[in-house]
Amino acid sequence: MKKILVFIVATSMILMGATSLINLTNQVTGLLPPVNGGTGLDTHTSTGVAIVSSGTWSISTTPSLGTPSAVVLTNETGMPLACGGIGLGDGVNAISAATYPMLGCVNNSGKTWTIVAIHCYNKEGSSTLDVKNNASTSFFASGPVTCNNTKTSGGATASLGSTTTLATTNALNFTFVADGTTTTTTWTVDFTQ
Repeated sequence: MKKILVFIVATSMILMGATSLINLTNQVTGLLPPVNGGTGLDTHTSTGVAIVSSGTWSISTTPSLGTPSAVVLTNETGMPLACGGIGLGDGVNAISAATYPMLGCVNNSGKTWTIVAIHCYNKEGSSTLDVKNNASTSFFASGPVTCNNTKTSGGATASLGSTTTLATTNALNFTFVADGTTTTTTWTVDFTQ
């Protein structure tokens, strides 16, 4: 009987407001996570830059992020334009002598890209590669390039012609002419902006 009475008295005290409230402004230290109604963010007092405890975040640009205030990315990832590692063959069996047209990549970046080089690697043989835009203009100055097996540079490359830009929504259209002895080929394109 005594145990039940103690429980009833303790429960009644809680229900009647015998507990005290916590002031979140001055009685809590640290970051209040989003799950508890906070943002999970704190502000560094000298710069105003958000400090992240967890979750998504953003960086304030006031004050300045420093010098340089902008950068040019030369090896960015996640860009909509990607072109490389395109090719044919299994490395063992010869690719049948024929012409193989293939849409290589489409520029959906919203920006014009300049082609710096086009490479063609093949394991054996003397197969050729030509690359044209959607208007059927070749990017090479003097016709197709004969592929080679130089891995360190990505294969053979040839001088580019007067057309070296790939405008948005334009594409690289590859035409590979296999000689019947090539077992694998890879084509890569170097871009700059």
